[in-house]
Amino acid sequence: MKIGTITFHRCCNFGGILQCFALVEYLRKEGYDAEVVDYRCKGIERSYSPIRDFRYFGWKQCVYTALHCVERYKHRKLFEEFRTKYLPISNKTFFSKEDFDRDYDFCLIGSDQVWSNSISFGIDPIFWGDFSEKIKKVSYAASRATLQTFTSEELERVKILLKRFYRISVREKSLQALVKEWIGLDVPVVADPTLLLKKEDYERVAEMPQEDNFIFHYQMEYTPDDKYFVSKLARQLKCKVVTILGRKEELDGVENVYIKHTSLSPSMFLGYMLKARCIVASSFHGTALSIVFRKDFYFLSNYEVDRPENLLRQIGALDRSKKPTEDIEFTPVNYGMLESKINRYVDFSKDFIKESLM
Repeated sequence: MKIGTITFHRCCNFGGILQCFALVEYLRKEGYDAEVVDYRCKGIERSYSPIRDFRYFGWKQCVYTALHCVERYKHRKLFEEFRTKYLPISNKTFFSKEDFDRDYDFCLIGSDQVWSNSISFGIDPIFWGDFSEKIKKVSYAASRATLQTFTSEELERVKILLKRFYRISVREKSLQALVKEWIGLDVPVVADPTLLLKKEDYERVAEMPQEDNFIFHYQMEYTPDDKYFVSKLARQLKCKVVTILGRKEELDGVENVYIKHTSLSPSMFLGYMLKARCIVASSFHGTALSIVFRKDFYFLSNYEVDRPENLLRQIGALDRSKKPTEDIEFTPVNYGMLESKINRYVDFSKDFIKESLM
């Protein structure tokens, strides 16, 4: 039995590439003949190109990326090196649904926001299983942007495509409710692929940093208010701060190391998370990996909170979600209280995969 996973494997985003690695690695560890389908999604290729197309991005974005094209190229190269070394990618490249035939018995579509029409610049038929009927399609932990909406035409198409799936699972309760509304089907909420692996699976591909005794501060988008939270936490823990996508000078009164995210490989990113005294993140995957590594952490709810807070609610750790301006006293994560919920959630998700591939 041959299995292909379909996701944003060619993105230059830490969470995106690591969830891709986690799903195919888990399948192969379980003895499945699995690989990443080298599907070239036009939206992903467009978003991570060193030069952006003015037809799809505003002029400010295009000017910015043009000025930083060398930096963006180096960033993309770091991700390409990780993909080449650690991802079993298909020899065949897929560009459209016509390229699919009998290549796989099953295709697992997900995780990440594969059902987002903003990331894909519209409804991408491959992520909705619109290809060869000879292949069974299973969505695993599919996700979408909370604030996203479909046009009436898009929604009708989505309803038709969802009914063609062999089995469906999603990553958030909000999407679970929508699937129920759209096609009347009760589908399970399962764990992001990053939670399927153990800490030692990531240690195998990590590159450990030289820094010691630090808070790792990971922002998806730059937020000045984060400095209040991180600086206070660093003084309480007597740590320095390693921050990416922020500004070094913003952390007044705290020893800090500033690293441009474009000079950080996925392996180095894992190394900083694994070695951190505490992790402060405003991203879903920063939060998920903190849990996998059993790290002290805080999730800063700056933007879309549905996805990370759904995970924290599932494991009973919603108290780790904070506003950046919130006045806090550091407390360690009580994993003794969370362990059983984490294990049940992960085991349920693994059972879904096994039952879907029977």
